[in-house]
Amino acid sequence: SDFTTAIQTMVSDFRSGVSARPDLGTPDAIVGTGASLAWGGLFDYKKNWSTPHCGHRDGHALDVDWSFLSDEEQAILETVVNDSRTIKFYPPESPGAVDQDGNPINHWHIMPR
Repeated sequence: SDFTTAIQTMVSDFRSGVSARPDLGTPDAIVGTGASLAWGGLFDYKKNWSTPHCGHRDGHALDVDWSFLSDEEQAILETVVNDSRTIKFYPPESPGAVDQDGNPINHWHIMPR
């Protein structure tokens, strides 16, 4: 699908961005923690079905756990997504967003533009 291709491009661009910075070493993995299923619904690999998961409806959403990434890698991934013509962050689950208690959310939600 177009969304799958967009995610593959995001990963490739992220790896290129990190590789362009020799001080960062080998790029860390981008970890998907929840995905929207093509027929609707949410794939939640931890099976806790807890918030903050939203916007998973039709196979066009991916939650990315940013805690595995360094601050520099987070900035590179944020730039890659913001500069993309095909994907974007879902505002309630985007860089800088907080949960109902004021804590940083534990993932970023990526979806088609």
